[in-house]
Amino acid sequence: MSNKKATKPDNFVYLLPEKFVQNKEFLEVWLDWVDYRREIRHPITRIAAKRQIKVLNKYSVQIATAMVDRSINMGWRGIFPLNDNHELMRQQKPLGDPGTTGNEELRPF
Repeated sequence: MSNKKATKPDNFVYLLPEKFVQNKEFLEVWLDWVDYRREIRHPITRIAAKRQIKVLNKYSVQIATAMVDRSINMGWRGIFPLNDNHELMRQQKPLGDPGTTGNEELRPF
């Protein structure tokens, strides 16, 4: 018998921001993502999960869900932003430059 401790696999839900935890669809796809990575024998580490969540948090819950789902469907080991041709990205309004007022008539000195 081995001296190694049997540890329960981690799903990193405790690292998710509240907006993701409260969304049933995102939570389901996140758990699928963790299981998928385990199945392909590339389990997610805590550091990798933190960084993936940081990227996902830049997007709406709907877009983040689509990003994770697409990564599973494509057999990828990483999570990547949707391209501009993706339907959800076409629907999203651009946020614009945070340093602008939105009024094109105003010009800097």
